[in-house]
Amino acid sequence: MTNLGPNARSHSGSAQSFHHRSPEYAGLLYSLEETFREKFNVRPSSSVLFLTGSGSLANEAVAASLTVPLYVSGVQYEFGSRLQRYLRAHDNLDDRVAGRHAWVGYETSASLKMSGPPSAQFTFVDMVSAFPYYLPDPSWDIWTTVSSKQLGALPVIGIVVVAERAWQHLLKESEAYSYLNLARYRAYQALGQPPHTPAIPLLYDLLTTLSEFDRDVLVAQIDRRRSLLAEVVPPEHNIGKGPVFTIADVVRAEVVQRFGLYPGKNCWQVFLWSGEDDDYDELRRELQR
Repeated sequence: MTNLGPNARSHSGSAQSFHHRSPEYAGLLYSLEETFREKFNVRPSSSVLFLTGSGSLANEAVAASLTVPLYVSGVQYEFGSRLQRYLRAHDNLDDRVAGRHAWVGYETSASLKMSGPPSAQFTFVDMVSAFPYYLPDPSWDIWTTVSSKQLGALPVIGIVVVAERAWQHLLKESEAYSYLNLARYRAYQALGQPPHTPAIPLLYDLLTTLSEFDRDVLVAQIDRRRSLLAEVVPPEHNIGKGPVFTIADVVRAEVVQRFGLYPGKNCWQVFLWSGEDDDYDELRRELQR
């Protein structure tokens, strides 16, 4: 069975023999951070933090670490609503349209690129399904992504990028002994260590994947696959744009099962970074039948 769902890969043959308090681990962490910075032009002053867990965990860690409330845009959509619930759960939701904003960079439930107000004084953006097809704005204070979607590494490492100026609005390391406190990850990472036992094979796989990663190739691949499917899905059933192709129509059960199509609300979704080009040729033929 082909899998055109959100995770690009699910198997690895990697194995490491070192532990997380060793010099080898410190070297792995340093190389991973520097490679991520170089690939995506992250400023040297910004923190790049790696959490063993999903993009949802990364988003909740931000919500738990904030010391100022944020207003959430796009709550009429699924993932915007989730972001709102994270912030509310940690008493960091502002129901007023103030100067501090959070939003989802790409709302997969509608295949829709989102944006916040250009004049926001503080910004937190969930880029879990957007990045790196869509790139973060250098002016943002905090953004999140994940290893296992467009980057193509194994599930799952959450990634949080924090601008230096944003730390004044986050908990200090001493203020909360919690694995959701981003300041603890920052402090330990400065020592080449994690605050807890990490998933070393996943970090190693992410480093290997990033070393070979080419964003231009990814963007061209996604655009080509979208164009291919758009040839056989009528415009009225082809919802949105970007790296997730949403089909608002009935799809035969055998096609759903064969290609691992992802169920949305009254739709089926194809995550265009997953699978091989041949899979899309076959899916196009099946949708045309």
